[in-house]
Amino acid sequence: MHTDAQPPHKIFNMPQQFVVPLFQRRYRWTEEKQWDPLWRDIQRVAERLLGAGKDTVNPHFLGAVVLQQIEIPTGSLQEKTIIDGQQRLTTLQLLMDAVHGELLKVGARQAAARLGTLIENGEQFRETPEEQFKIRPTHEDRPQFDAVMAAKHPVNYVELKKALTIDDSKKDRSYRILEAHEFFAAKSREWLIAEGESNTGRRADILDKALREYLQIVVIDLSIDENSQEIFETLNSRGVELTAADLIKNFVFQRLRIDNPGSQIEGIYNEYWRDFDRLAFWDEEESLGRFTQKRSSAFLGYWLTSQTGEETVLNEVFSKFKSLVLYDLNIPMLELLGRINRSAAIYKKLVEASFRKDGDLTRPELFMYRIKCLDSNLAKAIVLTLVDEQHKFENVQIEEVLDIIESWICRRAILQKTTRRYNYVFADIVKTIRSSTPETVVAAVRDYLAKESAESSYWPDDEEVAAELETRNMYRRRARGRMILEAVEDHYRGWKNSGMSSSEPPRVSRMVYSIEHIIPRGWSKNWKLPTGVTESERDTRVNLLGNLTLVTKSLNSSLSNDAWENKKTTLTKRDIGFMNKGIIAAHPTAWTDEDIIGRGQELKEIVLGIWPAPAGHKVQRDRNMNVRTRREVSLVHLLEADLIKVGQILYPKRGKYAGKNGVIVESGEILLDGKLFYSPSGAAVYLTNRPTGGWRFWLTNQESKQMLFDLRKQFLDGLDSETGLDDDDEDDDDDNNEDD
Repeated sequence: MHTDAQPPHKIFNMPQQFVVPLFQRRYRWTEEKQWDPLWRDIQRVAERLLGAGKDTVNPHFLGAVVLQQIEIPTGSLQEKTIIDGQQRLTTLQLLMDAVHGELLKVGARQAAARLGTLIENGEQFRETPEEQFKIRPTHEDRPQFDAVMAAKHPVNYVELKKALTIDDSKKDRSYRILEAHEFFAAKSREWLIAEGESNTGRRADILDKALREYLQIVVIDLSIDENSQEIFETLNSRGVELTAADLIKNFVFQRLRIDNPGSQIEGIYNEYWRDFDRLAFWDEEESLGRFTQKRSSAFLGYWLTSQTGEETVLNEVFSKFKSLVLYDLNIPMLELLGRINRSAAIYKKLVEASFRKDGDLTRPELFMYRIKCLDSNLAKAIVLTLVDEQHKFENVQIEEVLDIIESWICRRAILQKTTRRYNYVFADIVKTIRSSTPETVVAAVRDYLAKESAESSYWPDDEEVAAELETRNMYRRRARGRMILEAVEDHYRGWKNSGMSSSEPPRVSRMVYSIEHIIPRGWSKNWKLPTGVTESERDTRVNLLGNLTLVTKSLNSSLSNDAWENKKTTLTKRDIGFMNKGIIAAHPTAWTDEDIIGRGQELKEIVLGIWPAPAGHKVQRDRNMNVRTRREVSLVHLLEADLIKVGQILYPKRGKYAGKNGVIVESGEILLDGKLFYSPSGAAVYLTNRPTGGWRFWLTNQESKQMLFDLRKQFLDGLDSETGLDDDDEDDDDDNNEDD
């Protein structure tokens, strides 16, 4: 390894080409974060040179790059692989080419010629057209880079964009390379003519000199046989925005290059990995409990769990993958890539189906949709395990196992049970599946869950779920409430979880209907209170499951609060099928409090049938487990207790996040930056980008410094001592420190 601080004219002067490995990320720098700060740094250096006279001007440091020599035939153009620093080197080339064009435009031909030698390799050194430029970007960036670098000055950026086809299905649909070139051209043009045409010659020489001699980069040169992957990991463990998928990709293809020196790496990349880098699907964010992660990295975490039966923490995805390859899996890297590729294709199909609003779904697709509604995405590792070709499970076995697991998840969700240890439970289920045969897998998974007795993992029985469905406010839990009512509507249409013949009515559309109260919350005007029912009892009943239905579009307040005679007509017009037809047919003249109770009993039995527990299942509780139901403390509880209001503004306690306020919406979620968060900590983690307990992070009153934590304590203090509640946040965070 050789390390040296060098200016651009030493780095780029020699006839050579710096190659970005095709498996590295695309060009990602932007104007706000990188181009503009870089230009302002260069401008400061140039201004100092203009006024320096005999004073010394110190060079400006631009960071470090890691290069590795490639073994090439004697007489060929020298090549080096960019192990780290491709964004920086690519930007410098775009900058210098843009400035080169502006120098020619003002007639500074000598300065332009000096800069030109750092951009192109002379014709006498080229064997192929691809060797023209000093940088060879990754495969996806080459069309833009080659087009703008080869364009005649002045560059017509509009025509270049028209000539380049950007595929809308790809995740990077921008013309970022063209825009970088255009940005630097405009900035350098503005600087060159700042003092009028008579001074452009001097300013051209200064700008050329600043770019060639007064920027400094630490170049780490590796020999052919040095371990570049180890250095890459070390450099990118210090907060650089590389995802687990980026690190895994680099590791895999570096290993392929070392272990299979004669293999066609580009062909392997295109066949097995390219879609991870090209498709927008893999670049989207996915929720994993309190955190979010790029879908490509999230998938690899699920896949690792499916292969090992061990929990995979977000920040350990790469290290676990590396350990799996080096110590556990004794298979060729190409075979491993094939496994990942096949699993990724299945995963993509399942996830896309879970977002489909209409039509039938396979059992795995329906499971993926429902766990998405319940924010239990970690269970996707179970699906990947079941559909893995290594295990050879039949469809009927896969369906039965998913029925069991979905019952466990949905019953706990209805009871608002803690999800804090689901990563461990799901990993154990994967381990159970992996150790089972097709003949034993259903019983093994059922027995595992039925025997669980801890608060964090037990399978609620019929008695407990029934009591919850009969008594609790189901309206505020909007996402899960709608999913439950969709399942009920499908039941009325004759659908089971595993499907139905195509001749029957189609499944209800998903994610499009609104939950509507039959007796409205604003009942006082048009819904007479019957004898023996108090206002408080009515207010409670209107939010019970028996009083809720689905409509195609939210009713405005006047229609929603209308009397039953008029409202049933409106419901008929907004009808979605069997659910509302049944309600109207059975109650042609009135809908009463008793009807809510009666329908609640009917829906309770349907829900227990959709997500059944094993016959005779009765929860065997730990001694430390309260006899009465335990549930998480959530914002819904505080809304129900009238301790907070819909529209309540939440203020970050830390000064550095001032102005980043959240708002509590009707569903009990926090609206922040256009996103909805179920828990205070979910919103806090999004804002801080690190583990943060939300109850102490958010203030409800800036002047008194009242925290959500204070209101939660007030809520807990008013409870029956026999009732236990869990937080949806950890309390031992560091948010009691002084404001930043």
